Amino acid sequence: TEVTFFRSMVSSFKKGLGKNGKVIEVATVNPSDTDFRTLILKLKPYSNKPVGLFLLPDQIIAFMRQARELKFQGSYFGTDLCETAAAISKVPGLIDGCLYPDNNVSEDFRAHYKQKYGNEAQLTFAGSAYDMTMLTGELLQNSKNSASESFLKSLSLVENRSGVLGRYSFKAESGVGNFFEYPVHLKKIKGPIGVVID
Repeated sequence: TEVTFFRSMVSSFKKGLGKNGKVIEVATVNPSDTDFRTLILKLKPYSNKPVGLFLLPDQIIAFMRQARELKFQGSYFGTDLCETAAAISKVPGLIDGCLYPDNNVSEDFRAHYKQKYGNEAQLTFAGSAYDMTMLTGELLQNSKNSASESFLKSLSLVENRSGVLGRYSFKAESGVGNFFEYPVHLKKIKGPIGVVID
């Protein structure tokens, strides 16, 4: 499933750039891959271009270590998993400078999460799970009809609700499906966490 997820992200990225943008797909890797030296050598001609890392956190750490060993310095971008990689990496500054889109999490929720778990590695996922749990509990408590159709209808009416990731609303878009839309920010890795730069 991870491979399908990352392939769809690359496809969406290409589509988002449109006709004027150009994406060069250098390699596809498996979720179990940890040796990226050959891949990094393939990237040498693109050292002045932004490099997208659509990898899992442990893979990002391995890639960055190996890139440093091979003296390859790129400007990197990826997903919110870059923040997880930065948070769990034992090498300070290894992933600094990497850009990625993500949600902002309220400082209160961040503090509680860090106190309970001792890290911030899955903070955004925890934030959205918390918001959805609170929303579900409230809707079920206030509902006079426990039928699934009634509950789904209630979800579809959620608009501009405040959560730990900011204000969110239900959206239904053809070709995408149904989802809750949160504000997305561009972040840059600086130390163990991302800093909002937009």
